[in-house]
Amino acid sequence: MQDRTDLIKKIHESKYKITYVSSGGGTNAISSLLRVPGASNTILETYVPYSKKSMDLFLNKKPDHYCSLNTCLSMSANAYKKSIQIEPETKTKYLIGIAVTASLATTYKKIGDHKFFVVMQTDSYTKTISCVLEKKYKN
Repeated sequence: MQDRTDLIKKIHESKYKITYVSSGGGTNAISSLLRVPGASNTILETYVPYSKKSMDLFLNKKPDHYCSLNTCLSMSANAYKKSIQIEPETKTKYLIGIAVTASLATTYKKIGDHKFFVVMQTDSYTKTISCVLEKKYKN
């Protein structure tokens, strides 16, 4: 836990400004980032478009799949645009849009995979992480 706090302190001490958007899993990161002193130096805004309608509004379109790499790419691009709108005086190389979308364990039997996607968007690159988790079935 201390390692995570130390990492978040380093993030908050940096010149970077972040807009973070998460749907499904990944929302815990918001509270982790905000509870470490210095968050107001780094976190510009966070969004949790949890319902399908909310996600449609955030993306300005209805995605083909709500939990997909393409949707997460659109989420991070919108988050990056929000960073520019909020901090127009900050050099764009210090602005970041981060998005997470996940389809994980739930209260009903899931038909699809348990998976998550993370995307970080800056002015010069896009970094993606895609992960499909092994499902554990109950008898």
